[in-house]
Amino acid sequence: MESLFSQNLISTFFQLDLYIMQLSEQQNNGTVLNDIEQVANTDYYTISYSYSKNRFYLTIRGFWKNPDVISNYVNDWRKAMLLAIPNFTLLTDATNAETYPPSVMTVHNEAQQVVIDAGLMQVAEVLPKSAFLKFQAELLSENSQMPCSKFNNIELAEEWLDSLRKENIV
Repeated sequence: MESLFSQNLISTFFQLDLYIMQLSEQQNNGTVLNDIEQVANTDYYTISYSYSKNRFYLTIRGFWKNPDVISNYVNDWRKAMLLAIPNFTLLTDATNAETYPPSVMTVHNEAQQVVIDAGLMQVAEVLPKSAFLKFQAELLSENSQMPCSKFNNIELAEEWLDSLRKENIV
C-alpha cells in the first residue's frame, strides 16, 4: 500500500513539475500550451487528461456487448490515475453510447472505484436522450457512490466543472 502511495506521490510531483515547466515556456515565448494527453483510444472509448484543468475526459462509443470488447478498460483507468492529482474532475461524453448488459456494468463499477480511490472530486456526465441509458448511468453512480451530475450538453458540463475548480483553488 505504501508503495502505491509513494508511486502516486512521485507521479504527482513529476506531473506538477512538468506542467510548471510547460507554463514557464508558454509565458516566455508566447506559444500555445497543448496540455491534453491521450491515455487510451479504442473503438469503444477514449481516455484523455488535461494537465491545466486536472481533468480526465472519457468518451464512450457504441455498444459494449460484453466485457471482452473492453478488456483493457479498468487497466487503462489504472494507467490514467498515474497522472491524477487529488481532487481531479472527469467529464464523460456518453452521447454516442448505447445501453449495455449487466456484465459490462460490473466493469464500469470497478473502473469507477479506481477513479474514486485516486481522488475524484466530481464527474459531469453528458448523456444521450435514451431513458434506459440514463437509468443505467444513475444506477452505476449510486452503486459506486461516485459524485456525478448529469448534463445534456458538453459545453455546459465543461463550464460547470470549471466553476467547481475555481471554487476549490486555494
